[in-house]
Amino acid sequence: NLAREWIRKNGYAIIVEGYFDVIACHQHGFNNTVAPLGTALTAGHLQKLKRFSKRAVLVFDGDEAGRSAAKRSIPMLLEHEFSASILLLPGEDDPDTLLRRKGRDSFAHMLLKAESPVKFILRVSKKDKVETIHEALGVISAARDMIMKEGLIRELSEGTGISEAVLREEIKKLSRKAKDSVEIKVPPAHYDEELLLLSAAIARPDRLDDVMRMVPMEEFRNVTVRSIFEKLSAVSGRVDAILMSLNDEEKTTITRLTLNPGFDLEDVDRNVEDCIRRIALRRLDVRLREARLNGDLRLLNSLLLERQRLVKPKQAETPEV
Repeated sequence: NLAREWIRKNGYAIIVEGYFDVIACHQHGFNNTVAPLGTALTAGHLQKLKRFSKRAVLVFDGDEAGRSAAKRSIPMLLEHEFSASILLLPGEDDPDTLLRRKGRDSFAHMLLKAESPVKFILRVSKKDKVETIHEALGVISAARDMIMKEGLIRELSEGTGISEAVLREEIKKLSRKAKDSVEIKVPPAHYDEELLLLSAAIARPDRLDDVMRMVPMEEFRNVTVRSIFEKLSAVSGRVDAILMSLNDEEKTTITRLTLNPGFDLEDVDRNVEDCIRRIALRRLDVRLREARLNGDLRLLNSLLLERQRLVKPKQAETPEV
């Protein structure tokens, strides 16, 4: 949330790996820096990020783990139409240690030398020439933006001496193989009203008090959701303040909702109101069943009227003529 306006202003995001890297970058004036929440970079992260800019510089440690992380991330960035460049830091440095040791100017100079995906693959690959070219083609084939893809093919041709026509033919083969492979479809995640309310509270901590006031804690049926709400309410909705106290299932839930809220983040208020209304309807349905079982017709009619008011959409007021 602190980086998004700076990402818009600068026109690109710096993506680093860890919490301390983000903190160090912001302390040294690189306010357009972000990092995943304790996970590898995912499509969910990029869906959020592309609302502010579609340019990114990946900054990874220069060790084998950093190279592997960069290789995994590049195709995903290209698939989401990001213009990406990669900076592997020298030696054992990460952004935190490098900034503290060498300062802002040195890091800024390194950012200017960040490599394109093709140059990065050609430089760090430990395979022979043919295998390296195929590795680069696999990365390029992920690009959805055709202009970007053409530029990468041209760059690979210039860097290897292989004609663009041959490279395009190899990419076509890769595309045909991908189409022929069996696609495994993952069922969409289910979000009920309780998960959506928690998601809204994570996205907008200022709405937590409204949720807590309208929905008694005992009405949350999902034990994990209830536990997270209890912890959040004790720290005014600050997710970072409860991370150390979460169990594995709670961490998974928060990570899932952070990456994929389940609703448009521009519609948090409407989402909260809708979820509170659905929980109120759930509460009413329980009371309706009890009234029917007890034969209490007066209470039953009263509850039916109340339910009708909740489910009936608000009618637009008709101006008097």
